[in-house]
Amino acid sequence: MAYKLDLGLWNGVFAVPFALVDKHLKLARGNEIKVILYALRYSGESFETEAVAKDLGLSEDTVEEAFEYWIQEGLIQRDGRILVPKEEKREVIKEKENTNIKENISIEKKEENKVLPASNKFRALKPDSLYVAKRINESDELRDLVSEIEMCLGKTITPTLLATIINAYDDYNLPTEVIMMLFSYVKNIGKTSTPYIESVIHEWGVSGVNTAEAADKKIKELDDKMVSWKKITRIFSIDYRSPSKKEEEYAYIWLKKYNFPEELIREAYERCVNALGRMQIKYINAIMEKWHSQGIKSLEELNLIEEKKTENKKENNSSFNISDLENIGLF
Repeated sequence: MAYKLDLGLWNGVFAVPFALVDKHLKLARGNEIKVILYALRYSGESFETEAVAKDLGLSEDTVEEAFEYWIQEGLIQRDGRILVPKEEKREVIKEKENTNIKENISIEKKEENKVLPASNKFRALKPDSLYVAKRINESDELRDLVSEIEMCLGKTITPTLLATIINAYDDYNLPTEVIMMLFSYVKNIGKTSTPYIESVIHEWGVSGVNTAEAADKKIKELDDKMVSWKKITRIFSIDYRSPSKKEEEYAYIWLKKYNFPEELIREAYERCVNALGRMQIKYINAIMEKWHSQGIKSLEELNLIEEKKTENKKENNSSFNISDLENIGLF
């Protein structure tokens, strides 16, 4: 007698690491969860960023940023173009060149107000609950900061967010006034999730935003980027959505640094769609960079330059043809 257990949809399953649920589910954002689940589903297979973006309905930049998040969090590591699991550790292990010797390097507290290099992709490890409690008990400044942040956000701070605040103060060496300005900013833009706050703390820490003046400048830049992206969505006639970091950066450059008028930006968008059949932000940016390098400032200048190139091409072809005819004795 034969038996068969039919699990229906559950016949096709894939494994999810405990660490993903136990340590990362609370902190990871939706797009990051989508991308890692996609990678787990197709583990062992090769897939391109473009395909992942298409299947998940995300931009390619968003997919790249999501993979970068999991790399920085230590769940995976990049081996060439292959992503492989990585054992999470609280120590940084450095391999000595041409040897099998490994030395453990303790992660020490940075010197007061020391600026992390901008190229440093390392994210400081968040302190555990015992360390957090110790720091809060021994520092009046930290206790006052936590109280101010709670009043700013209008809610009690969770243990995870509390660890993030200690992280900003101890490991990224951000002064309390800068941390307070950071929380006021995220409150004003309505982005108070812990993962977003962590990303802002990391960005400010590695870029040296450690004074009130630097924080003021940074907030103005971030506001300008947000306004620029909103303007770009209107120019492109697309529905507004939260941009990827690349999209936000490109919008800021086109409008604030290049000072391109709307009609010139729209022209780049239409050329991209005509060439590819869809919008691709990197393609549009390549067009913008080319025009900027040529000193083009308006659609009129672009048209004049292209008309001149067309005329020169016609003249060169005509000249070549006449010379060719002369060489074979027709004149």
